[in-house]
Amino acid sequence: MTKYKLKPHLKTYIQEKCPQGITLIKDTNLYVKVSKTINGKPEDLTKSIRMGLAKSMNDAEVKEAFNATLSEALNIQRQFKEQINNPNFTSFRQVQAVGVGTLQGVFDMMFVSEWGQKSDKQQYLVRNFFNDLKEYFGADKRLSTFTSEQIDGFPNKATGELEDGFKQWVARKIAERPKNMTGTVSHNSINKRLGVLRSIWRYALSKRLLSNDQLINPDPRVKNMGIVDLPRGETKRKPAFKLFEQEQFLAVIKKSGDEFWYDHWAWAFDTGMRHDGELDKFTIDNVDFGRKEIIFWRNKTDGWSTAMPLTPRCLEIAKRRLKDAQGRADRRVFATTAGSRRNNWEKYIRMCNFHKHFTPYVTRHTYITLLAEAGVNQKTVMELAGHSCIETTLTYYTKSTSKTLNDAIMSLHNAREKLLESNNDSIDVEAMNGHNSRKALK
Repeated sequence: MTKYKLKPHLKTYIQEKCPQGITLIKDTNLYVKVSKTINGKPEDLTKSIRMGLAKSMNDAEVKEAFNATLSEALNIQRQFKEQINNPNFTSFRQVQAVGVGTLQGVFDMMFVSEWGQKSDKQQYLVRNFFNDLKEYFGADKRLSTFTSEQIDGFPNKATGELEDGFKQWVARKIAERPKNMTGTVSHNSINKRLGVLRSIWRYALSKRLLSNDQLINPDPRVKNMGIVDLPRGETKRKPAFKLFEQEQFLAVIKKSGDEFWYDHWAWAFDTGMRHDGELDKFTIDNVDFGRKEIIFWRNKTDGWSTAMPLTPRCLEIAKRRLKDAQGRADRRVFATTAGSRRNNWEKYIRMCNFHKHFTPYVTRHTYITLLAEAGVNQKTVMELAGHSCIETTLTYYTKSTSKTLNDAIMSLHNAREKLLESNNDSIDVEAMNGHNSRKALK
């Protein structure tokens, strides 16, 4: 294969335009190098960037490709300078890669350790996300050869729009699926696939199959490594039950004589357990009848819950379900499926004549919302809910609840009523028919 050769006048043009620290190599790449002596030892940060030149390009197209690459090189140079001048540079300096990581090879190496303990559904989804990555990039794609254009798209010179990148390609693929009746694609669907790619890169870095300077963004302080998610739109807030609605829902189930599902939903309301991995997985052995509390495994946060005191209602339920749970090989108290939960939930939602936007998630959302409305300490709510960060918990404090909104509206109403009932304050409309009355009545 004949190597690409720049015309002499174009080579001179590029060399003259390159600032110090950025050089032309092999007629096709710009080489970025930032050096500094730290503790008597020379340290270098380097990266080679392909300009994407082709023999079919004319002089103007070569210059355009160079200028676009130079802009990227200048950005990387700036990042390198910030990184190498950081006082903690030597503590996060990455070692060189000792092997070559490919997309399929690293995924196969990491799957069991990263996702092997997740649910069958989660494993299935991850494999589907990876299959889209593999279909676009190829199984043998080297992790060190990814570019921002391959992820974000290449600019179309005619229209100025981005096309042919992974984000655009997978969006079209999702939109064109037979089961996608609306033909719409959420950014979240694309971001989940980008998240799998980031996980592959992190694992490759830990095994020295990839080095930091081979990432799209080599700055180790940038957590996304140059793979930027699409913006997330604000999701519609899920509603919670008011306390009387919660008890009305349970009363209807109890009146129907459905003891198992009454126990199931009452337990869900009183503990706030996540349905998948917590409510359907905990065993009777997790219940400490003497101390009247429960400790159970939380799959989502990959750790044990705090010791949660049981309500008197939950304690009675545990005693009632004890014999059945002990008779099961897995000793689970509520061994249900997502389908059975949803079908049962919708049945009683209809019987209560509640709005269909109340989904089974309401049990957890109501639990946390009622704790927040009761003024329970934020840190305590975080522990009881099993949140891994306080920011998640704070959403229940920073967003007004229906009770808070109702109290606010009633305060306006009560102030108006108090004013009208007062004998000392009267509203004289006729008194306004004087100076500036027209402006006052606008």
